Amino acid sequence: MDVIILAAPPCFRPAHLEYAVNAKKHIFCEKPFAVDGPGMRRVIAAAQKAKAQGTELMSGFCWRYHIPKRETFSRLLDGSIGKILAVEASNNSGELWFHERKSGWTDMEYKLRNWLYYNWLSGDHIVEQAIHSVDLMQWGMNDTLPSRVVATGGRIKRTDPKFGNVYDHFGAKFEYPDGTKAYFSCKQQNNVAHSYGVEFVGEDGKCVVDCLNGQHYITGKNPWKYDDTFKFTDANAYKNAKVKSMYQQEHDELFAAIRNKTLINDFDWAARSNLVALAARMSAYTGQEVTMEQALCSDEKFFPEDLTLDTKYDLPVANISSFAREKEPAKAVKMKKALGYGMIQDELSLVDKFKMVKEIGFDGIEFNSPLEFPVDELLKARDISGIELPTTVNKDHWKLPLSSPDPAVRKKILESVTQSLKDTKAIGGWFQAWSIRNLPTRKPTIRRFMPSRS
Repeated sequence: MDVIILAAPPCFRPAHLEYAVNAKKHIFCEKPFAVDGPGMRRVIAAAQKAKAQGTELMSGFCWRYHIPKRETFSRLLDGSIGKILAVEASNNSGELWFHERKSGWTDMEYKLRNWLYYNWLSGDHIVEQAIHSVDLMQWGMNDTLPSRVVATGGRIKRTDPKFGNVYDHFGAKFEYPDGTKAYFSCKQQNNVAHSYGVEFVGEDGKCVVDCLNGQHYITGKNPWKYDDTFKFTDANAYKNAKVKSMYQQEHDELFAAIRNKTLINDFDWAARSNLVALAARMSAYTGQEVTMEQALCSDEKFFPEDLTLDTKYDLPVANISSFAREKEPAKAVKMKKALGYGMIQDELSLVDKFKMVKEIGFDGIEFNSPLEFPVDELLKARDISGIELPTTVNKDHWKLPLSSPDPAVRKKILESVTQSLKDTKAIGGWFQAWSIRNLPTRKPTIRRFMPSRS
């Protein structure tokens, strides 16, 4: 096998792309490539590796392989309308298919079969479908990333729970580094006016690309028109079109590149279009202005790992991004004080020691572990005195370093730490350990950390 076509739901694209690139296969990769920032970063890294190793990587942005649009955009980018001042792009269409739940389907199988309607599977329709118009906008702007975007969106018509958590319309304003504004709209609603294309207004004219009626023309100082018989709304148009199907054009060029050993890697620009769509969705979900850097660096992860058909998972409508969540007033924090058990020198019972520590103003006591006291005695003294047992600290990490070359020593400290974790869980506290790393040119480095509560 030499070539792989990646066309599963978009949520799987980062993992599939990584796998195919690592296998050194030539790839046709459908759009979009990622549904969130973490996935986008994985895709960019995989694309860079494909380029470095010389394997083909073609995107599913089919309009870039449509001859009339290539002719149009080449003139636009050559300056036929002068400096671009404003852009309008749209992808306003009707509603799409839906599969009713069948007996025997798990909840996850039902969602996967209706993946369009879950943003963690599809990216929402601005990322999944309307991204074609985002890409046309980007193409005309010479693939320059916008500086920022402000967007809105919601669910007006597709409000039934069967439509998952995606919006049915978006609107966005992009601002580019040179000050150019681009205005974008998309919707998936029946019985509304449709539009699908892009229009550029420049100092010397206007460039129009209409994907519905096949119009490609420039007006102004350098008028030009491409007569295209292909109408996107006509299912049989390709049979009579003067130009080759853009889908066929893509694969003709991909296989020619493989045979001729000439490299195609669309992702220098294709990844940017995906990122721009993600940023717009993030802005619409949060109501905040979003930069491309914020979208790319976001740690908000939509798609879960280790997915099976029995996985229970979903996200609410308009999942709020953490970086844009409305800031709450700072709350007063009560500082608590604790001391180590070894600091208590008085000859008293365990209960009386706990009571004394509480009376003099401390909130908790830290014990060395593995524990020297039975857990039930500690819990009884805790409950009687009201003192907390917030942490334990392993007492063997200095004399039994994990970095020891002696396997017997390493075995002992692992056993000790394991018992410490069990002790800590039993008393309901936190465990303090020491992370020890061996560096070949340095002495062992010790770094303290606090793992999550057991």
